[in-house]
Amino acid sequence: MSHPEVAADDAYKNPMPVELIEAVDISNAIVFLASDEARYVTGVAMPVDAGYNNR
Repeated sequence: MSHPEVAADDAYKNPMPVELIEAVDISNAIVFLASDEARYVTGVAMPVDAGYNNR
């Protein structure tokens, strides 16, 4: 039987093997959004958080 505390704790774990993102990760997202490749990207939230889901 699973305890609710364990299930809640699992919801806050990062699915990727990354402790912290680096400044270059944020910079790369900014460069992408400022580039021609993102010319059709509008009104979207783009979290750079290595998959961390804070529910």
